[in-house]
Amino acid sequence: MARRANSTETLLRQVDTKYPGRNRSSDGWIGDAAHRTRKSDHNPDPDGVVRALDITNDPRVGLSSRKMAENILASRDPRIDYIIADRRIAFSSKQQGVMPWTWKAYGGTNAHDRHWHLSVKRGPHDDPAMWHLDGTPAIGAVGELPAVQPALPADTSRRTRMAKKILDYEARRDSRGRLAVYALPPSDGGGTHEVAGVNNKYHPEEYAKLRDLVTDGRHAEAEKYATDFYLKYSDVAGQWTKEPGVEFFLRDCVVNRGPKGAAEILQYALGFGGTDVDGAVGPKTQAAMKLFNPEDMIERLRQGREKWENVRDQKKGPRPDMRRGLVNRWNKAKSDALTFQKEKAAAGAGTAGAVVVGTGAVVANEATKPTTTWGDVAVYAFIAVVIAASVFLIVRAWKNR
Repeated sequence: MARRANSTETLLRQVDTKYPGRNRSSDGWIGDAAHRTRKSDHNPDPDGVVRALDITNDPRVGLSSRKMAENILASRDPRIDYIIADRRIAFSSKQQGVMPWTWKAYGGTNAHDRHWHLSVKRGPHDDPAMWHLDGTPAIGAVGELPAVQPALPADTSRRTRMAKKILDYEARRDSRGRLAVYALPPSDGGGTHEVAGVNNKYHPEEYAKLRDLVTDGRHAEAEKYATDFYLKYSDVAGQWTKEPGVEFFLRDCVVNRGPKGAAEILQYALGFGGTDVDGAVGPKTQAAMKLFNPEDMIERLRQGREKWENVRDQKKGPRPDMRRGLVNRWNKAKSDALTFQKEKAAAGAGTAGAVVVGTGAVVANEATKPTTTWGDVAVYAFIAVVIAASVFLIVRAWKNR
C-alpha cells in the first residue's frame, strides 16, 4: 500500500498549521492514471513510498506557492531532490551544466502555477525534521540532516528559570524536544490549537507568533518567545510576594488559570471565603500572607489550588479527563516551589556564615593587639620629663649668653 514520505508528511502538516483555512484544490501526492504511464515521483517507488508533494497556491490566505518554493530552495535542505514552481525548476545537484540550487526554465505541460511541487531524495525521504519555511539555510554539509538551530544565550536568573520550568509543564514537544503545535480536545475550552500552552482563544496574537516560528523551523526563537511571554504575563505574582517559592507557585497559577484565578487561589489558600474571594490582591490579602512562613504558604497554595478547581467544577461541570493531569501539575509545582525556597535559605545561610566568620576574624585580630601596661606609662612619662628639662636648659643658656 502506498504512503507519503515522512518528510513530505511533515511539510504538509506545517503548511496546514500555518494556513488552516487554505485552498487545497490543487494539492496532490499520489499520481493518477496519467502519471502511472510515465516516470514520476508521484508514483510509488519500489518500497511503496511516494516522494512528491504538490501544495496549492492561495494568495487569499497569504500562501504564495512561488514564494514558499523559493524559501524551501533557499534552505538547501539535503532532502530536496528538485522543486518546480511557476514555470521554473531547480535541482539540488548539477544538471546539464546548470549549477545546483539554481532556477531554470521548465518546459513541462503543467506550468505549476496553481501549485508548487517538491520531490525528495530516496534515502533521507523519511526524515521527519521540520522544514525551514522562511528560507533559513539548513546547517551542515550536504548529506547531513538539517541541524537544529543553536540555542540562544541562556538567562540563568531565577525568574527566567521559573518561567522555563512552567513552560516545561505546558509544552508539548516533538521527538527532538522542540515545541510543537497541537490540537486541543473539545473539553479543554481554550480554543482549537496551542503552542507551549498558549492557545488561539485567550492569546491569539501570541499563539500566531509561536505557531509561525515553529512551522518556519525557528525553534530556538520560539522557545525564547514563549519564555519571555510567560515572564511578562506572570509578573503580577512577583508583586504579591518576594518569597521565591511562593512566587513560583503563584506564577504557575497565573499561567494556568489567569491573574484573577491565581488571586482567588491565593485567597482560598489564606482561608478566605464568600465575598472575600474577589480575585484582587489588596492590603487584606497581603496582611494575611505575612501570618505564614513560606513553606506553610506553599502547602496552603497547593490546597487552595484544588479548592479553586472544585469550585470551578461545581459551577461549570466536572472534567474527570483532565483532573489527573491537574493533580500531577499541582504536586510538581509544589515540589519545585519548595526547591526555589530552599535556594534562598541556602543563600541566606551562606551570607550569615560569612558575617560570623568575618566578625570572628575581627575579634581575633583585636585579641592579638599588644596591650599598654602601667610600666609603659612610666617610661613614656620619664622620657617626656627629660625632653622638657633639656629644652629648659637650652633656652636659659641662650638668654644668659
